[in-house]
Amino acid sequence: IIVLFVFWPWQSVPTGYRGVVTQFGEIKRVEGEGLHFVKPWESLTNFNLRAKTAHVEKAEAATIDTQPVVTGLTVRYNIVPNKLAHVYEQYSHDGDLSSYVETATMESFKAVTAQFTATELIKKRAEVSDRVWKALNSKLDKYGANVLNIDMTQFAFSKEYMHSINQKTTE
Repeated sequence: IIVLFVFWPWQSVPTGYRGVVTQFGEIKRVEGEGLHFVKPWESLTNFNLRAKTAHVEKAEAATIDTQPVVTGLTVRYNIVPNKLAHVYEQYSHDGDLSSYVETATMESFKAVTAQFTATELIKKRAEVSDRVWKALNSKLDKYGANVLNIDMTQFAFSKEYMHSINQKTTE
């Protein structure tokens, strides 16, 4: 009984996770939620598939009319289950891709912002957000991630630009 307890072959994968089974460092299989038989020479690592959040506090870009714009972005993403082995092997053993997501988010925001004037960014904020989402989803596909949602938490232009807008509206 002591030997059975020491070499207990059953391991649990909780809800919202997948179990990556490795044997001497090589991925052998991916297990779903529940109780699984794991040989004593294999190792099971629980990998979180639930939604995660990446924050970009200060994404800086320029509009098509060269107005600098700064925004804060919050990105919710998850790992695509059928790409889990690739993500585990290449990028992360726990599902945290926030550094990749943050970099790709800044690149996507810059690319999309450059397609709009400063006035259009304000008027078409939903369209801008949608385009950033599409660009980001395309970028993150190679990392095995799926973008669930993007929130632009702040949106600010330079003080000079805001001052000139305020002057025009008061005239």
